[in-house]
Amino acid sequence: AYSVIAIFFIFCATTKPTYDLYWITTINGNMTGDVGGIYGVKRDEMDISTKIIHLNTRVHSAVVDKAGNIYWTDITNHGIYKADPDGSNVQKIISDINRPTAITIDHTRGRIYWTNWLDNRAEVGFADLDNSEKKVIPTDSKILRSGGGLFYDEIYDKLYVSDLSGRKIIRIDLKTNDFTRLAYANQPAGIVVDYKNRRVIWADIADDSISSVKFDGSDQKVLIKFESQFSNPTALTIDKVNDRLVYIYNAPKGL
Repeated sequence: AYSVIAIFFIFCATTKPTYDLYWITTINGNMTGDVGGIYGVKRDEMDISTKIIHLNTRVHSAVVDKAGNIYWTDITNHGIYKADPDGSNVQKIISDINRPTAITIDHTRGRIYWTNWLDNRAEVGFADLDNSEKKVIPTDSKILRSGGGLFYDEIYDKLYVSDLSGRKIIRIDLKTNDFTRLAYANQPAGIVVDYKNRRVIWADIADDSISSVKFDGSDQKVLIKFESQFSNPTALTIDKVNDRLVYIYNAPKGL
């Protein structure tokens, strides 16, 4: 049996990629098979998906750039990969990352960010898209313990990180590299910024909920509390065109 995780992405830009929504299915552990892959779907045809890239490794996160190129983290092979919009020309662009989890792109700088989960702490690394030389934003285990979700705020030039085992939501000011704890959480995973309501939203695996907090760290509240235990919401994004939140969770049997 396979443990399958689905991760959703909405991408809205001047230059549109091939699909509106992307997600990943990934195998757990060292098993191999035909389960893993990156899929794409049109916004108004969400029941019709296309498998773009076949993957039989542990993939945790992916993102799409303005040209539609696809990037993803590969835990099995300890690196970050890139492919053309149709899934061809797969290449490893960044190597020697212990356990790359989340990933996001800063289109203004032409830079890619990732979280790297080490033995007892995590770090946030980055590299220019046209140069694979790795750099790290300084931190320690007291600030960031693990990888989780990662979102680049292109308006205010900040990174938002969900610290899965550290049980908190963190904001990084990229001008000063200052880390700020915005909120406590149970096991936060996927994270996204809601610019319209000026809030940060995250999926909480252990709490079976989706929660949010204002940009200043105030007014933390639960937006969705799933009725079924072990719903384990893992990822979410915002469909700006239809003004809706899209998320993935383990639905109860029979649904």
